[in-house]
Amino acid sequence: MLDVPDAWDSGRVQAAGGFQLAAKVVVAALALGAAYWIVGRPWYEAMQGGARAEIQALRDADATARQNAAAALGNVPVDEAGMALAALAGTLDDPEPHVRELAVQSIGRITDTIAADPLARVEHLSPDLPSDGLQAARAGALQAFDDPDLAVRLAAVRTLAILGRRTGSAPPPRLVAALDDPSPDVQAAAVAAVPSFSGGSDLAIPAYFRLVERDDGLLGAAGAGPGLRPSRAAVPDLVARLKGPDSRSRVAAAAILGGMGADASEAIPELLAAFASSPATDDATDAFSTKGNLTNASSQALTRLAPGTSSSGEVVAALAAALRSDRAHMRAAAATALESMGSDAEAAVPALITAIREAAAKEDFSYDGTAAVQALGRIAPGRAEAPAAVAALTEALRSDAQGLRIAAAQALEPFGPQAAPAIPDLQRLQADADPYIQEAATRTLSAVEAPPRLPTAAP
Repeated sequence: MLDVPDAWDSGRVQAAGGFQLAAKVVVAALALGAAYWIVGRPWYEAMQGGARAEIQALRDADATARQNAAAALGNVPVDEAGMALAALAGTLDDPEPHVRELAVQSIGRITDTIAADPLARVEHLSPDLPSDGLQAARAGALQAFDDPDLAVRLAAVRTLAILGRRTGSAPPPRLVAALDDPSPDVQAAAVAAVPSFSGGSDLAIPAYFRLVERDDGLLGAAGAGPGLRPSRAAVPDLVARLKGPDSRSRVAAAAILGGMGADASEAIPELLAAFASSPATDDATDAFSTKGNLTNASSQALTRLAPGTSSSGEVVAALAAALRSDRAHMRAAAATALESMGSDAEAAVPALITAIREAAAKEDFSYDGTAAVQALGRIAPGRAEAPAAVAALTEALRSDAQGLRIAAAQALEPFGPQAAPAIPDLQRLQADADPYIQEAATRTLSAVEAPPRLPTAAP
């Protein structure tokens, strides 16, 4: 029989427990709400108010305040980019040139932010902001092209370069026109910016070579030249410049052709001719620089174009023959190029061995001999010519030239146990007066004396 009083007591206990739980939930919710209004809400409003405060400061009477605001707006988050871009565009008529310059620079930084944010297109408050924002950035930068201040126009060109890298679109006609701007500084900036856009490199080539012939340092300051990646259609023009009378243009053409890879393979014969006829004045420049140096620029271009083509053997033969040149600079350039070609240059091993033996017989250091040693260490390991290569490098370990000894010790390391005949000489060099030679000899000995690896048993 049911004990009614006990049942009612149990119900009352359960109800009380439920009320207590509900009260705790309400208290917790109130506490969270209070925390939001006390801490979270002011923080949120401060974050949202950052861009608004800077936008307000763009109208300040003090030019320094406007400059600071224009610079700060370049760092807004992507969900505030729209209003920041609109405000910055409205600043492009500011009477202070530096304010206008900073505004254009900030437009460029916002462009980068919009295009780089992987969530911008789907998760921000305005999903279409990226495309609208990029259009606004483009319009602002193009507006600044007509600014009378040079610094503002340069900032506009650089901002459009960011847009080109991020969108892959065709270059705006106004930017292409800047290649012929009356200011050489703007021309140089445009040469650096136009290749950022699809198909832009072909358009930039004439202006680039005009500035190359001026040789006033503007191209280097603008970072122009290395980014040029023209299409195959530009090869005939580049070949003509390679064969032309201006020495600076010949070097620049060789460097650009080298960066084109397989697209410029038809230029290999002209590059070989340029290398063979490179002037002796190159010998007075940096041995390994391509700046103003046709010997190096043409030989390095050949290493990028020839491997894997039907011309590879011809190029290797020409470079091997250049190891016998009476110009040390050409010998070094040839050896460096052969090293870059790696296994494709195997046919040059005998010529490299001869070059190393001649260098080892000299008392003085020769950078061409060192280049030949490094090339042999890259090409010969694991090849049929490895024993002859090890013998030549072992002779170089006994050279009076300190640099050649250390280069030979380093070059023997990739041979591993194949370099066993060099062990006595390497052990002797562990006591050399030069600590770098000691270190190289010790490291190579550890590779040469390493026990052979046993085959791993199949699981």
